[in-house]
Amino acid sequence: MYTESCSNSFCICAFCHEEMPKSNMSYHSYLCGSKTNQCPNCQKYVQRAVYNYHLEHNCINIDEDDYQIKPDTRIDEQIQDDESIPCEFCHKQIKFTHYDHHLKVCSGRQRSFDFERSIRDYSTDRQEATSASSNYNRFDRSLPDVVNTSMQNLNLNEKKTSKLEKATALFHTRTSSIRTSLSRDYFSTEVDHVVDNLQFNIILIGSPRVGKSQLINAICGEKNLAETSPGLNSCTKEIKCYTLKDDQNRTPGIKPFQINFYDTPGIESWTNQTGQETMKKFIEEKNPICVIYCASPGSFADLTQLQPILQLCKDKQIFCALVCTNMWANAHRDIVIEDFKKQLTFFGQQEEKFFDQGYNRSPHQVTLFGNGALCTMINSIEYYDPDLSPIRKPIQGVDELIHCIMEELDQEKLLGWCNAVLYRRTFWEKIFQKTGGFFSRHFAYIQESFNANNPQNIFEIIKQLFNKNQSQNR
Repeated sequence: MYTESCSNSFCICAFCHEEMPKSNMSYHSYLCGSKTNQCPNCQKYVQRAVYNYHLEHNCINIDEDDYQIKPDTRIDEQIQDDESIPCEFCHKQIKFTHYDHHLKVCSGRQRSFDFERSIRDYSTDRQEATSASSNYNRFDRSLPDVVNTSMQNLNLNEKKTSKLEKATALFHTRTSSIRTSLSRDYFSTEVDHVVDNLQFNIILIGSPRVGKSQLINAICGEKNLAETSPGLNSCTKEIKCYTLKDDQNRTPGIKPFQINFYDTPGIESWTNQTGQETMKKFIEEKNPICVIYCASPGSFADLTQLQPILQLCKDKQIFCALVCTNMWANAHRDIVIEDFKKQLTFFGQQEEKFFDQGYNRSPHQVTLFGNGALCTMINSIEYYDPDLSPIRKPIQGVDELIHCIMEELDQEKLLGWCNAVLYRRTFWEKIFQKTGGFFSRHFAYIQESFNANNPQNIFEIIKQLFNKNQSQNR
């Protein structure tokens, strides 16, 4: 298997039989073994790492994730000495030979920096609390990052409630607009049935345990909407539907709605063309708000199988999001994103958007393609692995994903998407600071009335927006 030379030592990959230097083989084998080959007997796509085992045991239906070993994030066998890699703390490009020493020094600085910043934030918050007690109106324009006093907690809860009420007003007004529009062509009983039974669908595609259920819960703000299990035997063998219904106790005055999240198997389970055709028919039948494909840094698949689905979504004007989940769990997240970008280029011009994180020097990045697709990385829950790092990695990217999808949807699908994220408080806290600007960009006739230096009540903007829509419909 090995061929030697005086200057270099080469070896041949057991999966693709490509010859390369031994120094590159560890990294290559990891990627190559994670790709799939089609079994000639059962026609299923099986990871190369377990392909021979699959054949020798009469096409046994194994959960390939059960055999995956926790990835070793050390990269001494993956990267050559003259290459540079980014530091996970300061994100500077560091030569591989100096990386270990730099990491120890930089991590110490980061912990010191976080401690000093927490002290500064605490002092700032105390000053804001004093200002809030003397001038309530001024406090209403700024939301502190950390609340340290009982009075601030009370004001913060009131502010959150106010924002959720404004969101409710938006949906209530929008459903009224739908009723007015439908009444021109349908009987009142038919209109009542449609408006009183609003349903929207969202389809997620991905392998078992890549974080689809966690993403569903994060989008909805519901802790147990989608049952999650970290066990080795947990997997999505068939299509499952998780339903979010409105809570009239939490959102009085809003018309009942229902959001269906369809959790579908990963593309590795598709057999020949049958899986593709079945998925295409399913998408056409459900006409979803959007299709979200999930992949974690430790799982790779042949994304060419996804192309027919992406093409269908583009033709049907269904928004597509390719999401790298569990972004902190593996150092190969950038590789996943680059693969995603290659698959989405046909959607249109590539545009990068950056979102400040506050706690992190590096902004969060979302890449959009035309008006029909995006790719990004997220972490739906806090990540902590003391074996790899003493630092807890926060939730990141979910609100940014929600925001970017919202900006690209048409008005009817926008209503469904807003209903889906109705209970995610962190998103509404962010978006309502910018909602006036959001609507003024999308609806030119309210640009003149919106003053960024003196923003009017967001409910008044929404009221003006939909009153204008209704008058135009008449």
